[in-house]
Amino acid sequence: MGMVKVTIFQKSLHEGLSLNTVKKLAGLKSDFLIFPEYFYTEDKILDFNKLEDKSNYALEWLLKLNESYKGVIVGGTMFRETNGKKYIGTPLISNGEVVDWYLKRKLSEEESKHAEAGSDLGEYILGGNRFSILSGSEILETSYLKEIADRGLHFVIVISNSYKNNIETNDTDQANYCNPASEYGIYFVKCSPCGTFLGKELQGRSLAVSPSGISWRVSESEEEKELLKTVIINIQN
Repeated sequence: MGMVKVTIFQKSLHEGLSLNTVKKLAGLKSDFLIFPEYFYTEDKILDFNKLEDKSNYALEWLLKLNESYKGVIVGGTMFRETNGKKYIGTPLISNGEVVDWYLKRKLSEEESKHAEAGSDLGEYILGGNRFSILSGSEILETSYLKEIADRGLHFVIVISNSYKNNIETNDTDQANYCNPASEYGIYFVKCSPCGTFLGKELQGRSLAVSPSGISWRVSESEEEKELLKTVIINIQN
């Protein structure tokens, strides 16, 4: 694959979506723009029913953004209804349209009350780049990582919230990202938000990992800050 330019949007979830956010993102020049899980929530949203109500609006907002931002948008997580079933999915947006979805396979306890789990490995080729997606706690599933490696996929986008009541440290990054990256030859880019989600405080813990180790990670002073970070991943197949 070679060089891939990826923008991580460690978005604050205190506020919803705004025109100012579109303006901030519109001029970015990268191959991918990654949003965190449920990026469209805000402080007044405290349950999944209200999140579901906002999913369609959030998708339209991303499509509008793609009129200006010309890379591939990896649109966090939102509700997706198809064939009479409800899932939690990640839309992949390119050239002004949704070209595919990743349907989350391992749901949290709360998510499982509102949606069904997906069943398929996410495998995509967009902009000449072949990649996969993991959502939420799926990074902890060894069987998923092995499946990705067996398919010859080397670039994985991870969309996952980190919570302050379960602090992630350099040691957990080593165990959850660095070790599997080395073992399976995978390059991970993780996007996580800051602020609060459904009343729970978040720890912004975005990072980029290659098989040789961490190439970028937010500093401790940035874990509570909204930030945009563009990383360049040199993927060796």
